[in-house]
Amino acid sequence: MSASSPWLDAETPLSPVYPFNAPGEPITLYNGLVAGPAGTEVPGVVQYDCSPKPGISWRLHTEDYDPTSTDRTELSLLDLGFELPLSGTDVVSGWSNGTSYGDPDAALDRVVVAHWFNLPRWHGSAHLAAHAADGTPRLVSAGRSVYEVDGWRITLDIRPDHEVVFSDVRQADVYVMTHVMEVRRLNGTTFTAAEVTPVLSTLHVGLSFALGRWVAPALPVGLNDQAQAVWGQWRPMLCDPARRISSGWWYPEDQESLADLLACLLPAFGGRRRRRHTSP
Repeated sequence: MSASSPWLDAETPLSPVYPFNAPGEPITLYNGLVAGPAGTEVPGVVQYDCSPKPGISWRLHTEDYDPTSTDRTELSLLDLGFELPLSGTDVVSGWSNGTSYGDPDAALDRVVVAHWFNLPRWHGSAHLAAHAADGTPRLVSAGRSVYEVDGWRITLDIRPDHEVVFSDVRQADVYVMTHVMEVRRLNGTTFTAAEVTPVLSTLHVGLSFALGRWVAPALPVGLNDQAQAVWGQWRPMLCDPARRISSGWWYPEDQESLADLLACLLPAFGGRRRRRHTSP
């Protein structure tokens, strides 16, 4: 390997909290015991659906159920220790509008947004030393983009097989995780979920505006300085199919214009949020 090889400067890619999915494949959020009728425990699954539109669904794997339980309003996820509010349910399956879990006031060292859905490929500022599905090393050229805006460092990594999965996404109304993002304070201090949520919302709006269609940073997970998950959010997010014709103004290879957009949006959205919280 020559001294000028891009492998020498390649960086380790961010790891998603939830594994990369195939186009349209649901993402498993929970697979474990839930509270059943009369104090029983039954196996159940909660998943983030990626076809025909993003959403959260659940189902129980049991034949022993209470036919009167259709009025259930929450699903108790025993292995995680929190309740998932439900809507549109039958006896053993249904949907949810999602929830936040963990401690909203916990000191977060970083937030990993495990899923950016339906983002296109663009060339960033650093190479990634990734691995293919069979474990062989794979260099992802210019696969990392970094933005330092309004006191935040935002790192966005593309998935190694983006070219393959994104070509499939363009053929149908399906959704796929295309990027992993990390958000940290530039000065290394901690923050809370309330402080970083406006950043995630601004990125959602800003990148969607630039592309001319909705793309989504879903399923954020907040980690403390011990890399423990102490806060998170499961919610369906507004996102368009990748095959939708874009009316956006941004050419994805123009990193400078995107950085300029974020430099305008993040202080404006963050400042408005801070003023609202501090007003009498």
